[in-house]
Amino acid sequence: MEKNLILTIDDDEDFNRLISVILKKHGFEVITTTNAKDFLRMLHHRNPSLCLIDLNLDEAFGAGFQLIEAIRKTKGSKTPLFVLSFRHDKKDIARAIQLGANDYIHKPLDDLVLLDKINQYVNVKDPFQPLPYFEVTESKRRSSMKITHKIVSINEFGVTIEGPTLIARGTLLKIKSNVVSKILGSPDQVLRLFVTDTWMETERSMYRAFLEFNPDNHDLLGAVRSWLVANSDS
Repeated sequence: MEKNLILTIDDDEDFNRLISVILKKHGFEVITTTNAKDFLRMLHHRNPSLCLIDLNLDEAFGAGFQLIEAIRKTKGSKTPLFVLSFRHDKKDIARAIQLGANDYIHKPLDDLVLLDKINQYVNVKDPFQPLPYFEVTESKRRSSMKITHKIVSINEFGVTIEGPTLIARGTLLKIKSNVVSKILGSPDQVLRLFVTDTWMETERSMYRAFLEFNPDNHDLLGAVRSWLVANSDS
């Protein structure tokens, strides 16, 4: 991997010039491309430390998705891939990450945010591995998986968890932990909660999700409040 080499693809020449100026000012070598053919050719001959990919290219609307998928299938997960796009739809963000993107940055560009995120991947002793993703069937049948996250906080409204996996809003999770056992009073019980919000903690490159308690579940809310009171006194 060529340290501090960043390869980009965007069909907007003005945006390419802006990216080059910003990144070169901070010591990066930048190669900009405007089409998939040139981008893939450069990716074959050079070994960038990170790639910036626009989703919408002249050759095809949303072609960046196919590029991400092709890179992950041919080169594996070693090279970090960032999406830079005007597309704000949560489905686009989720799809890009599921295909193998490491991060998703919205346009118009905030250069400080971009530099901060790049430095998390490039200027570290141990290369950051792409966040894992799991493909779940899209057919209309039940499916499940087991993932490991940690509970970082609990209040009277819900639970915040953190881990390496992006969890979509609306996902039903079954949570089992020592803390949950203490709240519910049984080691065999689990909390069943829906994800109502999710975000990325950029300093640790980890994802967080908030799971809201059902306000109509008075038994659970009473147990949580009792645990909070007892925990605050300890």
